[in-house]
Amino acid sequence: MGIRYYAYPVASGDIDDAKRDPDLYLGTDPLMDAWGASERRPRMLYLDKCWGCLQGEFGVDSPLERPAAELVRGEVTFVDLGWIGFRRVLDPDQVAEIAADLDAVLADAEWTSIDCRFDGATDYVRSYMADARDFTRSLAERGEGLVYLIG
Repeated sequence: MGIRYYAYPVASGDIDDAKRDPDLYLGTDPLMDAWGASERRPRMLYLDKCWGCLQGEFGVDSPLERPAAELVRGEVTFVDLGWIGFRRVLDPDQVAEIAADLDAVLADAEWTSIDCRFDGATDYVRSYMADARDFTRSLAERGEGLVYLIG
């Protein structure tokens, strides 16, 4: 199966509660939320396994880190029988900053993916990056934050 990325909106008034218990704001079955019938899917962002590529592209924990790095920061914790997912909540101001940065990255005609393990990585990464931009832009327009799970 592999480690995947899922994000869900959080109303601005619920950010503190989400920070105390992010699981309350995640879907009960994120993979089915992402892969289920389109008419039953909740509003969410699914980055599949691309989150690792985006970490490299946004310079997570590097001197070249972009604001969009906050959308994909984090690693799972490996244990004997698998892993413990990483959960994080971003407030509406962080989401708006990420959306603006994703606009800038995608508008850059020189952009190419430089740090990804997949063949055809540029198209793969650009597609998910566009999804991330659209999702964060819609949240920013509504003044919402988000909770995400890498797991």
